[in-house]
Amino acid sequence: MDKQAALTLIQSILAPRKLSSLEEMVICYSWEGKRYREMALSLGYEEGYLKDTGSRLWQSLSDSLGYSVSKKRLRYTLTELVAQSQIAKAAPKADMVSPENAPASPPDKASLTERSLPDLEQLLEYPGSPLSFGSSFYVRRSPVEELAVSALQHEGGLLRIKAPWRMGKTSLINHLLGECQQMGHATVVVDMRQADTTSLESLDAFFRWFCWSINQQLNLPWDLDKYWFEDAGSKLNCTTYVQEHILAQINSPLVIAIDTCHALMEYPVIAKNFFAMLRSWYEQAKVRPQWQKLRLILAHVDTLNLPVHAHQSPFNIGLQAELNCLTYQQIDGLRKRYSLEIKGPETAALESLVELVGGHPYLMQLAFYWLKSGQFSLEQILQAAATNGGIYREYLRGLWLIVQREDALIKALGQVLLTPESVYLNPEKVNALLDIGLVEMTGYQVRLRCELYRGYFSFLLEQEGV
Repeated sequence: MDKQAALTLIQSILAPRKLSSLEEMVICYSWEGKRYREMALSLGYEEGYLKDTGSRLWQSLSDSLGYSVSKKRLRYTLTELVAQSQIAKAAPKADMVSPENAPASPPDKASLTERSLPDLEQLLEYPGSPLSFGSSFYVRRSPVEELAVSALQHEGGLLRIKAPWRMGKTSLINHLLGECQQMGHATVVVDMRQADTTSLESLDAFFRWFCWSINQQLNLPWDLDKYWFEDAGSKLNCTTYVQEHILAQINSPLVIAIDTCHALMEYPVIAKNFFAMLRSWYEQAKVRPQWQKLRLILAHVDTLNLPVHAHQSPFNIGLQAELNCLTYQQIDGLRKRYSLEIKGPETAALESLVELVGGHPYLMQLAFYWLKSGQFSLEQILQAAATNGGIYREYLRGLWLIVQREDALIKALGQVLLTPESVYLNPEKVNALLDIGLVEMTGYQVRLRCELYRGYFSFLLEQEGV
């Protein structure tokens, strides 16, 4: 078994919970026998953070399998699991439960592993991670892509991608950068979530980290100290380095995509200076030839309470691309990519599912994944969708954990749930609910984004006495 097969097997064991990209890296390095210290040097994370990530991951595997799994015994444990499943597959089978009487809850891990192991090579990738350029599961939301690519062809072009959680912002970035690369552009992605606590301790540390992120992806020689002068200030030093060292060595347009911009909101001093600098870059590109090669992509959630003046913000200029839910035509195209045949009574069930989740791209892809796996029927998915026994439970729990942080947010959600119509809320609470995608704007009011949320959260709020 290679590490890719191990990843697929672990994902099957933990499903429907998905592995994060960092967990996948921890598994791969652990499979190769690397220590956490070696992982930290390669990945740029703190050793302690990686240990905590690994510890939670091994505990999840232990809970799912019913016996202890550790980093040291990972390879042995999975190899033994494969061997046992092959023995079980060769043994005579007991009478199977008919599909009509199958439970709506996920199958036990032993039976899931037994069915999945012989077909590890054919298993679909579990949804949730950003889609790479050229992925057959990427759904174009025309004219978004066409307008975005056009904006990035202009000197100093700036594109803002605005959408709630799990609506496909990073997948769109990957798609756009792929198209730009085909046109001969240099491309860079800087994810603000990758800045660790050390990089966020001061303005100087953050701007040096930002320069390093760009420099490293372009494979340019590292020569920051030559351009970094203490008395000049971090913004000017960063600007000088990008102009004199990076842009000067790039003979093509350079597209810098900055993902999860909202992650900087917890660091207002850094956010204020960083976003003001980006605005100045955009303005310089209009008048200074050195900056005309630069194009920027900024991705963020619906609202940003920026600690900057309007004339210093990069979020009121350039083209804004909003990602909405999928149309029925787009959903049908996605169904075909999963090679799913929906006929007869199932057609009405699929329409009910689309209506239930409002065409949410991640929720639809998750449903198609489980339908293709053969573990659930459309009827089973619909019956358990708004419960902790359904395929959406991890996603819904994540939303609930965010809402629970503030009593005022729980009350605001309660107001929305009381009526199928739109309702006026305090703007601050509207922004919080918009960011995680629970509501959508209708004029000056908001309404629930989809009925899945009504079923799930109404029950929870009733338990809370709201």
